[in-house]
Amino acid sequence: MEITELVNNKERYRRFYCSWKTCEKGFNRKSDLIRHFRIHTNERPYPCPAPGCERSFIQRSALTVHLRTHTGEKPYECQYPGCYKRFADSSSFSRHRRVHLGKRPYTCVIETCRKRSVTNFDFPGDLSPS
Repeated sequence: MEITELVNNKERYRRFYCSWKTCEKGFNRKSDLIRHFRIHTNERPYPCPAPGCERSFIQRSALTVHLRTHTGEKPYECQYPGCYKRFADSSSFSRHRRVHLGKRPYTCVIETCRKRSVTNFDFPGDLSPS
């Protein structure tokens, strides 16, 4: 089976489609559609229980990560020898690992510039992952 066939098969199984005016997204599971629809309605059913914090979230997983800002928990630990950094979320940890792996997926969009970076914060304006 070729990649094109796999993509077409995946598309075929999308049974739940967003009914928002200009949105055409489709999902395999109803729960994914419900979560997606909250983007349009700005429904945030997961409020932070920390006293004085008024943040709320679309997904329970986002609340879980946010709660770590209150507790200081950093469950993701770098295993690179001599590096003792810890992170509260997996995306920050993944970004950090690129430093050790030498991966630089972001490229400056200025044609004459050949600079590459671990993060997209190193360049002004728009960036394109290469």
